[in-house]
Amino acid sequence: MQRSNVVVIAFLTAATLLGCKTEEKVLPPGTPLPEGVTIEKADKQAGSGPKRTPKAMTCVSAAQVLEDGGDLAEGVKRQQLYDQAMAGYKQALEIDPKCSPATVRLARLHEKLGQMPMAVAVFEQGLKNNPQDAVIWSELGMFHGRRKNFDEAIRCLRQAVTVDPQNQTFNNNLGWCLARAGRFDESFEHFARMFGPARAHYNVARMARHMGREDVCSYHAAQALRHDPTLAEARHLLERPGQEDTFVRQANVEFTDEP
Repeated sequence: MQRSNVVVIAFLTAATLLGCKTEEKVLPPGTPLPEGVTIEKADKQAGSGPKRTPKAMTCVSAAQVLEDGGDLAEGVKRQQLYDQAMAGYKQALEIDPKCSPATVRLARLHEKLGQMPMAVAVFEQGLKNNPQDAVIWSELGMFHGRRKNFDEAIRCLRQAVTVDPQNQTFNNNLGWCLARAGRFDESFEHFARMFGPARAHYNVARMARHMGREDVCSYHAAQALRHDPTLAEARHLLERPGQEDTFVRQANVEFTDEP
């Protein structure tokens, strides 16, 4: 499918999702009704009812379609679709200021467009509206992680874990961010509470390898094998010094040096 067709489909889909006017179907005279179905006399003519206010998540879904269309478009059309998507996310927040998907999507779109202060402002407004929203805390932490602002990233990720301590994604992100910030002991302690000492040492070793800290990598890989001699991944790190761990590159790009 050509890009232009995809963009048109995105626009039409979003327009349909955001349609707010109610439409009543009028049956032709004499149309038999199913058994048990009755029709109350309408006070107003069909089609003249008031506009509905769409639900916040309807606006988010429509805006995401527009944003996806913008990703595929070029030039002026791309910016137009992004502007429309931004308006959709804002509309969702007007309907429900605590709609965290709208906050996250709007902030990410600002980030995509290089508007970093505006992205932070959206996150902060979302937390002002709902200070206990772990998702927004986590997303703000990841945002700072992508900027290599690790102290602020750790602060936000810790808050996400405090609000939702059982969330494994939040806990994983905090552990990796601690390691990427060079706070290896804290990272080990955090991972150890989640996975036990062997896996915790191994995780720290992987990030240390990515950072070029072979001394730290070798130490933690050896400790991982001491706790679990069957942990082949740790032995691999010791036997192949300097070889990058693809998982670290692929799954934790926010905390690595990838572009």
